[in-house]
Amino acid sequence: THDDLYDHNFTLALAYTHNWDSVCDANNSVAQSPLALVPLTSSAHCFSSSATDVVKHRLNIDAFEPSLAWTMTPRLVIQGGGTIQILDGFQSNPYRSVLVGSQHQEPQEHEPLYRQRYAVFGRAVYAFPQWRASSLTMIRLYQDSWAMQAATADLVVNKYITQSTLLSLRGHYHLQSGASFYRDGEGYRTNGPAGQYWTGDRELSPMSNYLVGGRLAFLRKPQQERASWFVEMEADVKYELLLYQLDSVNAPNYDRTYAHIVQASFAVRF
Repeated sequence: THDDLYDHNFTLALAYTHNWDSVCDANNSVAQSPLALVPLTSSAHCFSSSATDVVKHRLNIDAFEPSLAWTMTPRLVIQGGGTIQILDGFQSNPYRSVLVGSQHQEPQEHEPLYRQRYAVFGRAVYAFPQWRASSLTMIRLYQDSWAMQAATADLVVNKYITQSTLLSLRGHYHLQSGASFYRDGEGYRTNGPAGQYWTGDRELSPMSNYLVGGRLAFLRKPQQERASWFVEMEADVKYELLLYQLDSVNAPNYDRTYAHIVQASFAVRF
């Protein structure tokens, strides 16, 4: 829900979502300890009531996001807000195993069942009418109950290069710490887990990444909407380069340091 206040200069918005999710996992009911958990090898029998080699775990997700947008001037709009997300249920990757200890035990990844995630963000959009351009900046700070902390910054510049062609350039930076129970591969091998949980997820490791890219879009709207069979037509292409920086050569997938993202799309709105 949202509401405009003070002659539409402020917009207050509140959003809430709830997910009822199910996760398929190997049947580890006979495991004597977390170190005896075995990973799921195939999804062939998942969510079948007659299968005995797999089980179904629940995962409930509640998310609440308030935000406030302020039209400061005819050219500048700012927005601030936050996000609270609560996850309750199975959150490990059922297919992932982790090498734990010098005895080369490889149990299934074992993560806590409960996680609270908090974030605050700020955005600012500024228009440059004389150049037919605009810019968007965003800063986001994040913390959760797994002791992860992160900061993210985005910058997007949009410019009409013709009446119907829009060019967008984007820069992105993200920096995060690792979860409290995370260790790299050598740490797990020599010292074992940091407590009762362990993970092989690179997204829970200390890391940073950079992204640069651009998007070229062709937009067309008929001059007389009632006389046309469409309201708006859009075709665009996008390219982005994502660069990863991990804190250790023993981090998961350390050799995968970059990704190319190429996308093309076409849309017609009626």
